[in-house]
Amino acid sequence: MSKPSTIDADPNRIAPEQFNSEQLSSEQFTPEQPAQHRIEPDEIEYKPATSEDPAPAHGEQSELVTQWRALLERHAVLSCTLEKELQGKHHLGLSEFETLDRLVDADCHNYRMSDLAGDIYLSQSALSRAVARLERDGLVERNMCSEDRRAVFVCVTERGRQVYEQALPTHRETLDRCW
Repeated sequence: MSKPSTIDADPNRIAPEQFNSEQLSSEQFTPEQPAQHRIEPDEIEYKPATSEDPAPAHGEQSELVTQWRALLERHAVLSCTLEKELQGKHHLGLSEFETLDRLVDADCHNYRMSDLAGDIYLSQSALSRAVARLERDGLVERNMCSEDRRAVFVCVTERGRQVYEQALPTHRETLDRCW
């Protein structure tokens, strides 16, 4: 039997396979939960590395790696909590909400998919799937560009705006509570 990794041995850490929105309970992810490995953003002093900084010895963790891991952990916890809240209260995934959020913020009737892909953290294929789900639910419409047949435009429908307005307070309150 192999020796458990440090991650496996930490009772406060949630394994990646546990980040399933259907299985999560709000008690698992509370900002007040004590954890030795958690670093608060205001505690981090950001400074660029220089060639004079010694490389950490094998097995040691540099401050940059510690900060990076804290950022990843915070992102994972916040994303999972947002996903759970939006799905549970509004039947809307985080990717779909973020797509609606960008479309509403752009305040334009036709947002080119390629521009949207550059403005959002989703990959091109993940964005296409999110837009397809939104379109299936009547929350957005896709239209071909008459001048360039390769271009596709996306716009929010009236129903999409209503769903977005209903979900927006949940998203912002969750951000405020968990950040």
